[in-house]
Amino acid sequence: MRTMTFCMKSMLAIGLLAWVCSSCSDDEKIVQLMNPQEICSTYIGSQRTHVQWNGVDLDYGKVTFFPVENDSTKLQMVLEDIIPSLHGEEKYIDDIPTTVCGVSVEVDVTSEENGIRFSGSRNAFSYRLSVEGVYTAPAEGTDDVGTVDLQCDYQVTSNLDREVPYIIRMDPEHICRQAIWSGTVDWDGQTYDKNDFIDNVLSKILQRISQEVEAIQLVFQEGTSLDIALQYASETSFTPWMTIRYWFSEMSGMMYWEFTKEQKEMFYEQWTGKPTETYGWTPFIDYVATIERPLIDLFYWNQDPAVIFSMRNPYEYGLINMYLLAKGQEGLNEKEKEELELFGQLVLEHHSKHYMEYGYMFGMIAEKSE
Repeated sequence: MRTMTFCMKSMLAIGLLAWVCSSCSDDEKIVQLMNPQEICSTYIGSQRTHVQWNGVDLDYGKVTFFPVENDSTKLQMVLEDIIPSLHGEEKYIDDIPTTVCGVSVEVDVTSEENGIRFSGSRNAFSYRLSVEGVYTAPAEGTDDVGTVDLQCDYQVTSNLDREVPYIIRMDPEHICRQAIWSGTVDWDGQTYDKNDFIDNVLSKILQRISQEVEAIQLVFQEGTSLDIALQYASETSFTPWMTIRYWFSEMSGMMYWEFTKEQKEMFYEQWTGKPTETYGWTPFIDYVATIERPLIDLFYWNQDPAVIFSMRNPYEYGLINMYLLAKGQEGLNEKEKEELELFGQLVLEHHSKHYMEYGYMFGMIAEKSE
């Protein structure tokens, strides 16, 4: 009897212990946190990346994470396709060397059960970019790469005035030669210094343009919008023409003006026309990211109360050459066409000599209008 009682008590104790252990296992389930290094060199395309840019949802944007040497609490996030970047950096993605063109932000990372939370900021020459987001790992047993939800705050820090009109007038005081040509050129029975010849023909070109458009007004907004208006001949006020986007380059003193495909065609119609013959370079960089985003690449110098803009070669040459072959021919007699052709030869001469320097030949002076 005593033995039977002892056995019953032992079984009861074992059962109670098993129940307690089971309860502890349910209440204190071990959470396996994700290792941030697992997502390094993983390319997450636009279909799996949701970007909110200054509160606005975008349908493009790509993200890749890379390790930060000697610091496992951080990752380097490269964001592509939003801020235009034409200067690539070689990275390894899936052990394959790949040129990545994007904006790098070093982010702090925190592991979660099924993903990683991250945040960080970058102070570039003329803007500050702050990011925060969550990477969510794919379901087990799938070949998916996961998803990224990303919020970005982009603030311009340039000393370029915003919400203030800048005016570029179609005259030699505001659009002028900045490069120097050496030597002389023969024209119409006389010998000219090449610089004098260039200046003289440029003045005639601007006079013809001003018969249609006398001035351009630029207003840089606080975000990324650039409002462009035109003052047509014989009018006293400006007429809105288009609103494009402007971006500051990673390099000091450079910016991009971003057009849509439709705005690019409006630009051609207004300023250059389209030659019927082969013309090579155009004014635009066809920056094809997730979507086509035509860019104009500019140097700028803020010399308050004015800003000087110059297009970078070879795109500046593309602009001039298209104009000379198309819109610039309109209404000219044969002698004027020959003079314009000689002007084009001198422009090509300078372009060919300095092509690899990515320099510029002419400048546009935009004066602040209070």
